[in-house]
Amino acid sequence: MSLDTASIAQHATRPAVSAPTPDTAFDSITEFVLEVTGSAMGHLSIARPIRGRRAYTSLRSPVSPPSIDTEPVLQAISEQVYRSGSPVAIPDLRAELCGEERSAEQDLWIASCLAVPVDGSSGVPAAVLTAVDTKPRRWSPDDIEKLSRLGGFVSTQIRLRAALELRDTQHQILLQEIEARRSAERELHRQASTDALTGLSNRRAFERAARYVVEQTEGPAAVVMIDLDQFKAVNDSHGHEAGDLVLTASAARIREGLEARPDLVARLGGEEFAALLPGFTQDEAACRAERCRLHLTDAPIRLGCGHSIPVTASFGVAPVMAEDTSIAVALARADRALYGAKANGRNQVASWERLRQTRQ
Repeated sequence: MSLDTASIAQHATRPAVSAPTPDTAFDSITEFVLEVTGSAMGHLSIARPIRGRRAYTSLRSPVSPPSIDTEPVLQAISEQVYRSGSPVAIPDLRAELCGEERSAEQDLWIASCLAVPVDGSSGVPAAVLTAVDTKPRRWSPDDIEKLSRLGGFVSTQIRLRAALELRDTQHQILLQEIEARRSAERELHRQASTDALTGLSNRRAFERAARYVVEQTEGPAAVVMIDLDQFKAVNDSHGHEAGDLVLTASAARIREGLEARPDLVARLGGEEFAALLPGFTQDEAACRAERCRLHLTDAPIRLGCGHSIPVTASFGVAPVMAEDTSIAVALARADRALYGAKANGRNQVASWERLRQTRQ
């Protein structure tokens, strides 16, 4: 076919691109180009990105390094083959360029070349394989056949890379789907185990976590029951939105004041909360509960309208005993102590043991 000498002459004046990253498979093929054609250089241009490379090129030459115009000219020849889909055989490039660009004829390192298309999908070349010589050479049909057969190996490599890329893409998609599913499962578990308003554990999650901790912990443990005093009056006077704000703020203060593990503090329902303090005796837990009570009382909860609502709470503390068949048994003790605190005027901490001694 006719040579687009104007395009090649234009490319000859462009700067060379940086050297490609080595690739064992493709570099081996360009090495074979030298062996089977006896040329001075083997060159491979690949049309589509390979593993993230913008435009991959392999170039092998045992002769003196090409001048800076070699790569741009090879690009121009490759582009012509991509457009036409047919081999380009140039027996004397310098002579063909002589009438187009004198400076290109004087400096050009490439004297002759043979470029063949590598089969791709839909009849569009996937790559161009080129043999280059530094002296004029008439390329034979046998040269074209040998180079085309090497192009078959290039085509196989490209299909293999495409299959690997597809596999990797599918693997990444699968991993993303697995992570999305795990994330959804974690969110469902969080929703199933969390009180939606306060963010604390709900009763079921609390009892499950408390049971596990008690079974795994040696030494004492205590439970604390908390009830916000006169909470119904907050809803009646300020509305349920203000009541929700009080519950949310109080839950955060209870968690801070008791310094309990997040999964061991729960909203049991309404304005009632509970906590497990592993490693605490009943008296130690009562001291921690008193500190939490003061934490609640010291700072009224501010509403958006500028009003403040004072909050107090009653606390009931009880030990977890070895014979308890469930955490609910200990909570029932703490609930009796809580009832005693409310009966004695609210805004105080009551211990189950002291309440029992008083009644005796």
